[in-house]
Amino acid sequence: MRQRLFFSAFLVSTLGAQAFGQRVGDPIVSSVLVTAPQNYVIAARTLQLSTRALNPRGALLRNRAFQYAVSDSLRASISDTGLLRGLQVGPVDVTVTETASGVASVQRYYIYPDKVSIASSVTSLQVGETSKLAIQLQDADGKTLAP
Repeated sequence: MRQRLFFSAFLVSTLGAQAFGQRVGDPIVSSVLVTAPQNYVIAARTLQLSTRALNPRGALLRNRAFQYAVSDSLRASISDTGLLRGLQVGPVDVTVTETASGVASVQRYYIYPDKVSIASSVTSLQVGETSKLAIQLQDADGKTLAP
């Protein structure tokens, strides 16, 4: 009887792991935790993301591979190691997927300009007058960005 129970438990654990796309014997990944020193990066600079896989009890699972993707490749790029590079101003969602299980996490980061300049063609205004202002955004390398 004990042998049957052991064999049944082995089959359930084996089939369960394969149903989740994991190798037999791998602990089940229940979540992917992505952290960074802040939730923004200056255009033309980088931010290193730290990624960890957790089991259902919240324990760290070691030696996991992750795949990174950004929602808008015109605003940011990301390397295979989780290095996020700002390209244009605006929000970008980073999706990190643990490759063996397919469990993913999505985090939002913001790309900010390094410098904002505001210019006007007039030096003074009277009450009731208006003037059009021009704005220029620059990245950390001094290149002009789209507003």
